[in-house]
Amino acid sequence: MMRQGWTKIAITCLVTALVPISAWAEPERAMARVHRDIATAAEPLWQRMGGFFALADWHPAIRASTMAADGRQRRITLNDGAEFVETLMTYDLRRYRYRYRVEDPNPLPFTDYVGTVRVIPLGSTSRVVWSATYRPTGDAGKVQETLRGLFAAGLDELVTEHRPSSNKSP
Repeated sequence: MMRQGWTKIAITCLVTALVPISAWAEPERAMARVHRDIATAAEPLWQRMGGFFALADWHPAIRASTMAADGRQRRITLNDGAEFVETLMTYDLRRYRYRYRVEDPNPLPFTDYVGTVRVIPLGSTSRVVWSATYRPTGDAGKVQETLRGLFAAGLDELVTEHRPSSNKSP
């Protein structure tokens, strides 16, 4: 009887040693980050793009950003019709920054997403940084590429919108 107990323990230890821990663990957190320098000062830029519910006003891939009744969530509708909910975690008007999370479940290829949008003053210009950490549920490289593309599309729109005019009067 005692021998049978030790045999079970030995088999359990052997199986545990053979199965990689990663098979039991959640996917590792990944990160996507994009920044752009924009030819306008931080204050007017933040007024244009820093409102948590203003995303659809400047991002070309976002059809709608609708505020929920609680004032801390937005329902995002992408141009392809996909919808998901984001929750505002922190909003720092003095530091031109907000953090948000995408609520799970969502139709996107990740879970546990936390994003940050911030504007860094550089005198008469600004740097906008959009970053996120997440756990990919699909191909990690493709998920990162997709997120970087989404971030870049929005930031490139701001660059274009704030590009200095080359038409100068004589």
